[in-house]
Amino acid sequence: MLAVTFSLAAQAQVEEIVVTAQRREQSANDVPISISAYTGDLVRELGVRSAEDLQMLTPGLEVSSSGGVGTKVWTIRGVGFSDYSTAASSTVGVYVDEVAIPYPVMSTGVFFDVDRVEVIKGPQGDLFGRNTTAGQVSIVSRKPTDTFEVGASLGFARYETVDFEGFLSGPFTDSLRGRLAVATTQSGKGWQRSATRPDDRLGEIDRVAVRGMLDWDLGERTNLLLKLQLNDDQSDNVAPTAFDGREVGLPFATLHGTPFNANGELESAVAFTNGKNEYADWTNGPGNALRPQRDNQLRSAVARLSFDLGNDIELVSVTGYDEFERTEANDWDGIALLDSSNINVTDIESFSQEIRLSRTGERVNWIVGAYYSTDDLDEDYNYFMGEGRFGLNQLNTQYRQETDAVAAFAHLEYKLTDQLEAIAGVRYTSEDRKWRGCSYDQTPTDLPVAGLPLNVFLNNIINGPGVLTPNGLLNDGFNFPNGLPEVVPLAPNGCGTFNDLPGTPGAGQFGEFARKISANEPMWKVGLNFRPNDDVMLFGTISEGFKSGGFNGANSNTHSQLLPYKIETLRAYEVGAKSTLFERTLQLNGSVFFYDYRDKQEREPAVTPVGNISGISNIPKSEILGAEVELTWRPTSAFTANLGVSVLDTEVKEWNPVDDLASAYPTVVRKDASGLELPNAPEFSGNLMLAYEIPAGPLVVTPAVDVIHRGSSSGDITAENFREEYTLTGVRVSIGLAEKSPWSTQLWVRNLTDEQYYLSGQTGGNFTYTRTMGMPRTWGVTFQYNLQ
Repeated sequence: MLAVTFSLAAQAQVEEIVVTAQRREQSANDVPISISAYTGDLVRELGVRSAEDLQMLTPGLEVSSSGGVGTKVWTIRGVGFSDYSTAASSTVGVYVDEVAIPYPVMSTGVFFDVDRVEVIKGPQGDLFGRNTTAGQVSIVSRKPTDTFEVGASLGFARYETVDFEGFLSGPFTDSLRGRLAVATTQSGKGWQRSATRPDDRLGEIDRVAVRGMLDWDLGERTNLLLKLQLNDDQSDNVAPTAFDGREVGLPFATLHGTPFNANGELESAVAFTNGKNEYADWTNGPGNALRPQRDNQLRSAVARLSFDLGNDIELVSVTGYDEFERTEANDWDGIALLDSSNINVTDIESFSQEIRLSRTGERVNWIVGAYYSTDDLDEDYNYFMGEGRFGLNQLNTQYRQETDAVAAFAHLEYKLTDQLEAIAGVRYTSEDRKWRGCSYDQTPTDLPVAGLPLNVFLNNIINGPGVLTPNGLLNDGFNFPNGLPEVVPLAPNGCGTFNDLPGTPGAGQFGEFARKISANEPMWKVGLNFRPNDDVMLFGTISEGFKSGGFNGANSNTHSQLLPYKIETLRAYEVGAKSTLFERTLQLNGSVFFYDYRDKQEREPAVTPVGNISGISNIPKSEILGAEVELTWRPTSAFTANLGVSVLDTEVKEWNPVDDLASAYPTVVRKDASGLELPNAPEFSGNLMLAYEIPAGPLVVTPAVDVIHRGSSSGDITAENFREEYTLTGVRVSIGLAEKSPWSTQLWVRNLTDEQYYLSGQTGGNFTYTRTMGMPRTWGVTFQYNLQ
């Protein structure tokens, strides 16, 4: 009887996931850190095709759109940065095979041949390359194998979509192994429909990725792992949907009341689509140049060299290089007019070098290391608004950002007793960031209807309200008092950023803004974990991290708009438990945390002569209180349940931002924003996945369902950035042979109920409010072959 009982329990045990969150292989349940870990198999089954799709698996993780420039905002537990600038660093570190991705815009490539994903929560820095306040997402690719393996999957889905992924892996010699993986997604039919042009669709996908790896034993104690990867993306971008601002309590349906066309006439073609997933609108522009689309390439190289020095001591060097190039068009305004469209031409080069020495022992584990990184970012941010209310045709914001960082770090785990362990970590970072740029007037002087030069426009609005510009646009009501410095006449294509900073070189004139900032800051962590028995671990940590300051990469009218924002810091207090119960059939993990958040970096209107436009500031003080629970249950070998829940209570304690509705240059009116919730921080989010294996003759049929709920969240101080709650349901049925077989098939449906939901809301440029809608119901079939 005892033997039978043991056998049944073993069949039903919860799968152990091995992670490297502390730079060595451990069970996820042995790591005294809040971590959500997923195997590559689960990631593939749930249709995760990009890093941003991970929010559908992880409560507390949000990935949203902050504007129409293709940049995503990563947030963990309410800690995020809502800047849409390409040059903005994230509060969440994203790592691929131990190498940090410095800018969120670089993390949008295809997700393929993944071994596992680790979402680590809380301030980081004593174990991984860069310091972050929110946490990190670590993506680990499958490595070359000692035996020959081959696998492929082929999927067909709605919107004429074809997915293919394949790999070859195995040894060349006793000491050299290799792996080649490829992935592509192609769709011939876009999922979005134009609200004013029914035959125009958007959303076609054209992605290709290739990765090659060599794993080479250079001797008994030395190993070299090399990786080369190319991601190429020629897909359409998502267009936003215009919505009536009165839905969220704003006084007008559109920004500034009523939108005007290029003739100064009320424009009636704004199509509010009542939140339907498939309907949006966009501007194709001349020769389709402004149609939302991208031509992006990411080239990556990684070299990991490890030396076994004996006595459980290892020396590791990780060298990474990334080159990112993009030409990407996006539409901000969600309408067919050319009010706010842009083309970003971006070049980023990033190099990093990490060296660490570590020892793994039964009682003492330690790591010491050094890290260096440098990156150069060049961008032309071309902004088109020829039919907008400003009477300008095109601006081109050109800037360059250079960042250099050097850091030293150390991490210690020491067993005080067989059950009690102390943990400490420290890091010191020195970072320099230089920014130089300006917004240039690209409006031709010979286009009387499309627009007029910026200097003429500024002089017109200085004259007072009611003045007609040469192209017939009625002045929008700006009124400036006498004494405003005379606008310096501009040459064609001249710099249009005005230096309004007294006492600085070039004050009172148009010209480039250039500044250098430095950060010299520590991060630290202390903690205890206690094991009352082999199946339960209790842990507590106190940690403090920081995120360096930066610059505003948006279109600029004044130098004051471009002044750097300050460093933010976060002190985190957390207690939690990890337990494996009932003969290892139930895994239950949970934690409670409190964050003291200082100088959070956040968007705030900048009051300028052309109106209140994009600015960035700091929230002096805010707080986050939260709890998380993750559960995996396997009562039988046939049934599996996974549950994840996140509860957040966020509050701004002190902040007096610009009142957008009451401020007009040069008068700045501020309001009390204390009591507001932080953006992208829903009070409740949860995930539920259920799967059950059913024998059917020679086959095993496994139906499964997954439910994702995200609560409502504020975007920031602006009502239009509010997001409603939504719930998505997916179902899938996997079919395979009962005997071990390389073949399997999966039928699936995502967003089964065709939920009308949106991922984010925002100001849609110059006179609309917009939302980024989620995809409607999709379905497909995937065939998989995996021979080991």
